[in-house]
Order: sequence, then structure tokens, then C-alpha cells
Amino acid sequence: MSRLLSANYIFPVSSEPLKNGIIEIDDGGIILNVIDTHGQLKESANIEFYNGILVPGFVNAHCHLELSHLKDKFPKNTKLEGFIKNIFSLRHAEESEIISSAVAADAELQQNGVVAVGDISNNHLTFNIKKNSSIFYHTFIEVFSPDSTKAEERINSGALLLQQACDLQLSASLSPNAPYSMSVKLFNLLEDEMKKTTLPVSLHNQESDEENKLYKYGQGKLYELFISMGFDMQSLCSGYNSLQSVSKFLPVLNNILLVHNTYTTEADINEISKLFENLFFVLCPNSNLFIESHLPDIEMMYRKGLSIAIGTDSYSSNDTLSILDELKTITRHFSTISLETLIKWATLNGAKALDCDFMIGSIEKGKQPGINLLTGIDFEKMKITDYTCIRKIS
Repeated sequence: MSRLLSANYIFPVSSEPLKNGIIEIDDGGIILNVIDTHGQLKESANIEFYNGILVPGFVNAHCHLELSHLKDKFPKNTKLEGFIKNIFSLRHAEESEIISSAVAADAELQQNGVVAVGDISNNHLTFNIKKNSSIFYHTFIEVFSPDSTKAEERINSGALLLQQACDLQLSASLSPNAPYSMSVKLFNLLEDEMKKTTLPVSLHNQESDEENKLYKYGQGKLYELFISMGFDMQSLCSGYNSLQSVSKFLPVLNNILLVHNTYTTEADINEISKLFENLFFVLCPNSNLFIESHLPDIEMMYRKGLSIAIGTDSYSSNDTLSILDELKTITRHFSTISLETLIKWATLNGAKALDCDFMIGSIEKGKQPGINLLTGIDFEKMKITDYTCIRKIS
């Protein structure tokens, strides 16, 4: 038996918002029909009417499920170099703690209306959680080491982990961690592997200005941190910002998810946009404030019409795994960005980035996107507010 859902507004995302529209879904949540009532909804006992806005299920384009055990363990505003030190010293824990925390995080993501996640993995501990979850996960198997002598070892271990994921029929691909954590040799080896498929690739990008200083000048706090750890960083120095320096290692046919972009400049974007057709800029604003107390130039990115998606990062750098909380932060700091645009960033753009928009991301006939209800909307300004809440409807 089908359900008829209606609300003050429906945001299909792939088409214009519908005032008092109707969504018909079957028992499995597949969209059977989207009805434009032209704002004139007739009373019917069969229609479930909600005060608020009905939107597709959210896509969290960047998360680290395996770091969920680090909730409330990291201090804020340590800058990236301090955060990396904490990761090295605090990320290790008993497998049982890592798994139980990841199970709770997966449940929280579902409760917050998330239907798909781009998740980073450095081990296999979350694989069964993802396999058994109602959420679609694409797993980015991270490869990294600034030590060029370990390049083959890291590629081989990444390939083994990728095979484990594929054996469980998980969607997964190899990806670099970040420009500063990759030797040139490892980048070259990984480039060959990434080009073997057209699956999405993720890269932590310009999360700190120290990353740009490392590449451009061969100096800065991030440079000094890795030098103190015994790594030869001089080979990375190029005279350019990090993004322009490493773009040559990224496959041109794949979806490229550039994550954070906290210190990405308009010049960086202009240069890299010449090279890639499938670029997605994933924003994790609450994580950026947690670590760097700084936000990307989201207004500039919006003005340039970039394909923007939304992530939460992990509990090591965030207080929640709520996409709605990320949208609230963007609204607070960049009030000119429309709610319709924000919903598209949080749904369809993320689905496109993860190559799952054939089934989720928009409210269209034949899709199974999940339906979320947003309440506490300022309808006069058509904005979410600090009081906006989310409820999963299907």
C-alpha cells in the first residue's frame, strides 16, 4: 500500500520547490509519483500532512566512521599540526571500543536523515557495520606515507584492504590522504591504481594554510612537524599552493572529492577547473571551526557555481554527525546562500559525487532517496534557523 506525503513545501531538488505538493511512495520508500497541486491541496484522509519542508535524505560526503571513539577527546583550535599530533597519539584503541563507537555513529547518522556516506577507512573494522547498515557507504581506502621507502608497502596494504571491502560487496576505491602525507613516489604509484577504475577519489585539501606554505616555500609549522618526525619534505616543495602542485597525480576521468578547502583560493580553483570536469568541493564547516577556527570562502565558491557537497568529518573534529548542523553553520556565516541551494549541496550533489544519484539525492519517480522533514523553518525568509529540526519520514 502506498503512502501520500505532503507538507508546506516539498524540495524535490531536481526541480522547483512545490507548495503543498504530494509525494507518493511505496512500502519500500520508492517514489511512485510527485504531484504538483499548484498550492491547492485538497483535504483527504489518505494524505499525511506535515508542517515544514520535505526534502530527500541527506548525503554525508565525508566522514571517518572508524574515528568515532575519539568523541570529546580532542581539544579545539589546535590548528592542523596539533590535530595531527593528537591523531598519532590518541587514535589507537581496543577493537571493541572502535567498533561499538562506530555502530553508535552509524545509528546517529541514520537518525539524522543520512542515506549515503563517503567514508574514509584505514582498516577493516567498520566494514561489517557498513555492509549491514541501511546507509549506502562508499569507502575511500586511504593510502599515505611521506616516507618514499614505504611507497610499495603502502600501495600493497591499501590494495589488500580494498580487496577485503570488495569481498563484502562494499563500494570502495583507493584514495590519497592529503598532499602533505604523500611522497612523490607514493603519489605516482597510487595514480596508476586510481586510473584503473572510474570510481570516486577523495583528497583532504588545503585544510590549513600551513599546507600551502609547505608546498610553496618549504617552511611552516606543518613542514617543521614532519621534518621533526624524520621525513624528507623538500621534494614536495614546488613553489605553488598544494592543490596546484598535486593535481597532476589525480585521475581526470574520476569524480574528485576535494575535502575541506579551508584555504583554497580562487586562483587555485581557476587552475584546477581547467584540468578536471568532475570536481566536487566537500565542505565540513564545523570541523574547520573545530580545528582551525576558520571557514572556507564559501561565498566565493557559491558565486563561481562549483559543485559543492557537505560532510561532517569525524567525531575527532566535530561535536555531531549532523548534516543539518553543518547547514546551520553555513547559514549563520553566509546568509545570502539560499535554502534551496543548501539542500542541493546536502543531497543531490553529494549523491553525484559518490556515483549513487541514480537511486538517491532527489525526489523523483523511481528513486528511493529517503524523505526527511525539516521543521522550525523561517518561511518568511525561507531559511533554516537555530531551531530547525530534522525528522526522518521514510
